[in-house]
Amino acid sequence: MRSLYLLMLFSIISLSADAQTASYNFRRVSSKDGLADGVVAPIGRDKYGYIWFGSLSGLNRYDGYRVTNFFHNSKDSFSVPTQFVHTIFGDKYGDIYFGYRAGLYRFDYPTNRFELVQGSKGVTVNEIRPAGDSLMLLTEKGIAFYNSVAKRFSFAGSANNDPMVKVPMYEGYVYGKEAYIATMKGILVYNTVSRISKMLYLKPGKEIPVFKVAIDSSGVVWACRNEKGALLYKGKENNTSFEEIRSHYYNKNGLIDRIIDIQVDRSNRLWLGTIWNGLVNVNTKDNSFTSVTNDSRIANSLPENHVTRIFTDEQGFLWLGTEGSGAAYFQPDYNLFNIFFPEPLKYARPHIWCRTIAEDLQGNLWMGTGTGLVKQSADGRKSELFQQKENAADKVIHDNSIRSLLCDDEGNMWIGTSAGVNLYENATKRIRFFSYEDSLPNYFYWQIMQDKKKVIWFASSGGLFYKTPGEYKFNSLHQHPALKKYARYGARSVLEDKRGNLWVGLNGRGLLMYDDTKKTARYWEKPGAADNPLGNMVTSIVEDNKGQIWFSTYFGVASYDYSTDKFTSYADVSVMGSLQISGLKVDKEDRLWLATARGLLMLDKDRKVFKRFDVEDGLPDIQFNDQTSYTMKNGWFVYPTYDGFVSFDPLKYNEKNISSNIIISSFSIPDNPSPRLLDATDKNEIELAASQDFFTIELTAFNYSNPRETWYAYKLDGFDKDWRYTRNRQANYTNVPGGKYVFRYKASSDPKNWNTEEKTLTININTVFYKTWIFRIGFILSLLALLFFVYRYRISQREKLLRLESKSQLLEKEKAQIMYDNLKQQLNPHFLFNSLTSLSSLIRVNPSLAGEFLESLSKTYRYILKSRDSEIVPLVSEIRFAETYVRLQQTRFEKGLIVNFNVPEEFFHRKIAPVTLQNMIENAIKHNIIDEESPLVIDIFIEDDYIIVKNNLQRKNFVETSNRQGLNNLQSLYHYLSEKSVLVVEEKDHFIVKIPLL
Repeated sequence: MRSLYLLMLFSIISLSADAQTASYNFRRVSSKDGLADGVVAPIGRDKYGYIWFGSLSGLNRYDGYRVTNFFHNSKDSFSVPTQFVHTIFGDKYGDIYFGYRAGLYRFDYPTNRFELVQGSKGVTVNEIRPAGDSLMLLTEKGIAFYNSVAKRFSFAGSANNDPMVKVPMYEGYVYGKEAYIATMKGILVYNTVSRISKMLYLKPGKEIPVFKVAIDSSGVVWACRNEKGALLYKGKENNTSFEEIRSHYYNKNGLIDRIIDIQVDRSNRLWLGTIWNGLVNVNTKDNSFTSVTNDSRIANSLPENHVTRIFTDEQGFLWLGTEGSGAAYFQPDYNLFNIFFPEPLKYARPHIWCRTIAEDLQGNLWMGTGTGLVKQSADGRKSELFQQKENAADKVIHDNSIRSLLCDDEGNMWIGTSAGVNLYENATKRIRFFSYEDSLPNYFYWQIMQDKKKVIWFASSGGLFYKTPGEYKFNSLHQHPALKKYARYGARSVLEDKRGNLWVGLNGRGLLMYDDTKKTARYWEKPGAADNPLGNMVTSIVEDNKGQIWFSTYFGVASYDYSTDKFTSYADVSVMGSLQISGLKVDKEDRLWLATARGLLMLDKDRKVFKRFDVEDGLPDIQFNDQTSYTMKNGWFVYPTYDGFVSFDPLKYNEKNISSNIIISSFSIPDNPSPRLLDATDKNEIELAASQDFFTIELTAFNYSNPRETWYAYKLDGFDKDWRYTRNRQANYTNVPGGKYVFRYKASSDPKNWNTEEKTLTININTVFYKTWIFRIGFILSLLALLFFVYRYRISQREKLLRLESKSQLLEKEKAQIMYDNLKQQLNPHFLFNSLTSLSSLIRVNPSLAGEFLESLSKTYRYILKSRDSEIVPLVSEIRFAETYVRLQQTRFEKGLIVNFNVPEEFFHRKIAPVTLQNMIENAIKHNIIDEESPLVIDIFIEDDYIIVKNNLQRKNFVETSNRQGLNNLQSLYHYLSEKSVLVVEEKDHFIVKIPLL
């Protein structure tokens, strides 16, 4: 085995110890979010939870979602004044006041009007502070008071005739009954009850202008001077003298700084707003400080270093105004995520592609990036960079792309790169190289892991390798009796579980498990639930507190349960945001943490709800790379991202409900040209017209931690069947019937916990007159009466019509019957003449046949006489009559006439008009040539409930006895006998008559 040792190349970077930058998650509100402009100074909070910002060109109100602007309107005397607002204050009675050069203004919520307080016109109000039941105003004319209950404005008097109570005043602080006011001579202490005042001087007997003043919870006065230099003064000996603090007089670049604002937060921390040092947190015990400044590499850092105003709200948020970047706010007590960079590469451009991290036995941090390896001392003061320079003669490391790190029990650091493995030996401080000659080829090494038996495993693109304790001898799976089948499978991740089984996530080949007890292997090509496999690229593996094995893929995450031998898959992109999962970790509360391409996820211990974290929660970016995560010795998790490392204490995150007061921020009704807005914020009941059955209710819960993660629940009793749960804060209703409804609503930041305050609004929608019960009953009765009269009239008219129609039909039928009877009568003379002629001939030629002929003739006339008074006769009778008639005609025409009857017996019971078939046969004989060489063939058969009479067509040129009315009369008769008509069809070679059966 060949080993190579080289001296390290490194650089040392020192950090400033007295002004180390803290990591806070600043959320920004700028012009792009709707601010009138970026210069923000006074900040206040009203009774609902709105944050008000004063800017150069107007007022701005913010609810976490959007900014509402209030501008001066010369045509509206109740709009904001033209000047810049000096101060904003919300009192205990729920009113919010604004100090302007023109006076003190109160905002009226129902009308959105700014009302000038009577008596304050022309008085420049610079600061508003609470003083018992009144407001203390610091003005250009001295101290004034306004009692909002009595609506009385007055200037303060002095019990000891101190002229200082009437000098121009700009800043002050009330502590108990005493007001500490910054003046051009020092600090004026004014008792708001006794009206007695005194002066405090920053230096004994010397009048020094004071710019800002604040008091901490111990009663210590803090002040700053109104001149260049960040000079801070701390009260001593019951504030009878002051200590001058100059530790932050300059910024880190040597520029003279200046304090613009002082604020003591709810936790008694002292904050300074400065021009160059940004936001400064002063340790009130030892006067040390931490400077929070803008970091261009971090999107959620302080927007700029010039901080003009600091304001603490009731939720503990610190709100900051800046000189040009708008406003920013953060929660100093709750910053879950900490962002840090490898110091030598901190300002690399365009970003620092962080890959892996590990902590050695001395507490040093080793950070792998895409451009080298950094070792940073535990105190953060020193750092070393291991970086292979291009075209360098000596090699420092296999490759600058560091993919995996492992500190072994001897303090050595194993380094997996994209082109091989190195080892930093703790004893010699040298880097060792391994390659093909050492049976550890120059592959891409995704993870290095040490198991309980001190075996070190190397997951690489070329397969899984391992090293046994005691020697630098490496083995591939080719030497493993149970796993050699998978020796050429690339490995991505590896884990030893509590049972001692080895799990291997394969790089595009699935999942592998080696049972160390049974010495057997199991393989899943596409792991995951049977109905939801997750693909074969396994990026990380972890075991939870219940012993279930979790693995991540590019298509979601799944768990394996030993007891059931089944997988459970989680792959709902609408819930998880992204299915490209890596960096699995389980905290002590058995919650699962997952890195994705769209932020960080946390799956609760019940495995039901995913919590998503993004840049709004303090992440530097939403895209995590698909590397392994790391657990520090203190229990913190560290995740590499595409721009720095993110570290956090998972136990610091709690799922308590942090949504604050919920209100109806808007109640709008569609109208032209713009929606009509109704004030429903402070109302318990609202009246709507009948036409206002379309409306939108906008809800706002003041959750400034991450408003877009707030859940809303609402239900319109009487209209909605169930509660609606959504992140959408707008409730839209259409076509709501008139009536009385109760709109119920609440909010929660935890979708599993709805044990929150519920509010209601009664909505009365007037019913349109034609929808009232009185109108409906009257209308129904009137309609019934009208329908009755219409019905009676129609019945009367119908009876008349039926009588007329009956008479008409009777006349028509009689006419048709007469015409048909005439048709039947035509048989007598014409047929009789031809029959007698034939009989005369037969008597001479064939007396026997003449007798048969005479009998047939007798039957024919007997049938005619019998049926002449009948409208219809049985079909069988008509057929027998037609057969007799045909025999008479065949005596005359012999073989020149052929008639085929093909009527099944099942139709014999049907009816037909008498002599119909005889007329059709006679009609065919009358109009066609009959000759033995070309006989007339007549077919009579049944088809589609018709009896068909069909003959071949061989027309005569002239017919003597035809009046062309026979068929017409037959059709007229059947019009009254059947709903079906007599059909006459003439084809090229055939003439067809279809007569409906009755």
